[in-house]
Amino acid sequence: MSFADNIKELAKKAITIQSDNYSADVAKTSLVLPYFQSLGYDIFNPKEFISGYGNANAKCDYAIITGGITTAIIIVIPCASNMDTEQLSELFTAYSPKTAIITNGIEYRYYADTDMPGSMDTKPFFVMNLADFSESDISTLSKFQKLEFDNTTAQKLKYKTLVRSYLMTQFDFADDDFIRFLLETVDHGKQYDSQFIDRIRPEIDSVLKQIVNDVIYSKLLTVPESKPAQTPAAAARYKGMQPISDIKKARALEIVKSIVGDMLPVEVINHENTQYYLTILCGKVKTHWICRLALDESNMYMVVHIKGPGARRHYIGTGLKYPLPTVESIYDHADVIKQAAKQYIE
Repeated sequence: MSFADNIKELAKKAITIQSDNYSADVAKTSLVLPYFQSLGYDIFNPKEFISGYGNANAKCDYAIITGGITTAIIIVIPCASNMDTEQLSELFTAYSPKTAIITNGIEYRYYADTDMPGSMDTKPFFVMNLADFSESDISTLSKFQKLEFDNTTAQKLKYKTLVRSYLMTQFDFADDDFIRFLLETVDHGKQYDSQFIDRIRPEIDSVLKQIVNDVIYSKLLTVPESKPAQTPAAAARYKGMQPISDIKKARALEIVKSIVGDMLPVEVINHENTQYYLTILCGKVKTHWICRLALDESNMYMVVHIKGPGARRHYIGTGLKYPLPTVESIYDHADVIKQAAKQYIE
């Protein structure tokens, strides 16, 4: 099982007990120890993962030791407790670890001393919430695996987080300084006043959102395009059809996934990308297709893979054919798409 799969399995367990008012001891055994085990640490090796680290006056629940150096200290709190970092900060000063972590078993807050060496920062540089995380969070968490973590990890992740947060804010609503920076960069240092920036702001916001959308849609289509065989029969079959853009195919894929996502695991919803149409598959067997979409601007339609009355043979497959005035009109046929998907889970 991969690192990401291990974390997702642990997250399922976290969600099942999240509503319980569990103690710190329950958090330790059910969630915290498996969490650090998933990161590659030997939780049964007292030279690597120490329980009850420190002395009576300054003791943390766990410490991770690497090459005789305290890499991380960890304190565990009950589910209902506030994430008060006063004790953690004192322990940080006492033991000078590379990272300090406070957790209730579900949320893990990571701290370092990137602002002032030897003094723990007031804000975490990374937060992992097992009840609410993204693929990006898993990617970041992977940097804390035993074989990946080094002395510069905290600093690099802090600035990565700060830059990401800043850019996300600007993509949502660009502020004056950011717009001025962009304009002065592309227009060779020309100065701009506030009135001009207010007038141009909607255009800047629009182009930033379009860039994000273009990136998302292009990433969705990860399967290399397969060209139709250039036989005489194939040439006749596709005569008059125009190649369709990746943006349009990506949006269609996104819509179909949203329709059948509550019936099929996301990982089994695959697609085959050709120059002239898009096939949505259940699994990797090519005959297990849910629908095919011809998205030529002059003649957009969808064939849903359902046998029986009304099914006909069309250029792109046999099934029920539905015209598509726009890509968004795929939603109008959600019921029949679900019916096609259902045949592969029964």
